[in-house]
Amino acid sequence: MKSDVSADNLFSHRRNSCQSLKFKKLSEPLPSDREVIARFTASELPEGQRLLTTDRTYREFGKLKINILMPAVVYKGVAIPLCRKFPGESDSGKKGNSDTGERIELMTRFIRLFGVGRIGALCADREFIGSERFGWLRSQGIRIFIRIRENQYITDSAGVAEQGSVLFRDLKSGESRILRGRRKIGDVSVSVSGMKLPDGEFLIVASFDNPGIAPETYAERWQIETMSACLKTRGFGFEDTHLTDLRRIDRLPGIVSVASVWAYLIGDQLNETAPIHIKKR
Repeated sequence: MKSDVSADNLFSHRRNSCQSLKFKKLSEPLPSDREVIARFTASELPEGQRLLTTDRTYREFGKLKINILMPAVVYKGVAIPLCRKFPGESDSGKKGNSDTGERIELMTRFIRLFGVGRIGALCADREFIGSERFGWLRSQGIRIFIRIRENQYITDSAGVAEQGSVLFRDLKSGESRILRGRRKIGDVSVSVSGMKLPDGEFLIVASFDNPGIAPETYAERWQIETMSACLKTRGFGFEDTHLTDLRRIDRLPGIVSVASVWAYLIGDQLNETAPIHIKKR
């Protein structure tokens, strides 16, 4: 009997069937896939302590509005996200910061997966401050270098609470100062250092120790901005997805993290054999 199905049509049909099967497998529920991907991604990086940084990003996927909270490890100029959480309700349209309980929950998950000994220090921006969170981080033995707002109240040398900008108001552009002794932010005692930036803003950083290295250590937080750009417009096009199911969107950061680690490690190897010339700006 003569078949009316050509070889090309048969191949196309089988290929589409395989793609459909793969997509079906990806869409099936895997309770532990977050942890599996996180452990696998971490295993691809060299052993040892890592600087940890956190970021919260707001995304709109069609009508779906979500916040994604991600801690990431800093590695050679980029931050690799290992865990993630969608704070609040996915369809609430909430653009605000994740609350302290959600941040602590995510950090607890990271510690359970990798151990607190893997965290060299935590760097975070102004939205991640708070007495409760500072106290929890101290109880876990986690060093911090966290930027605080200019209007955050900090005790002066006499124990009187003043806004941070007041304590550093006499600094000139580029100058920095470490406040003597321990200072209170809420109920937590910390070291505080500050610098006046060229745009007139103050970079004020709270730490539990080593305030002398606080500004440059905090600056490593910007590696997560590099990662964010790679995930979006400079590489993986994370925001271009047409997915709207939160369970499927939840898989994207993990998959992209694995791909970005591989790409970065390959670049490392290529750079060792033929160093990449970096243009000066």
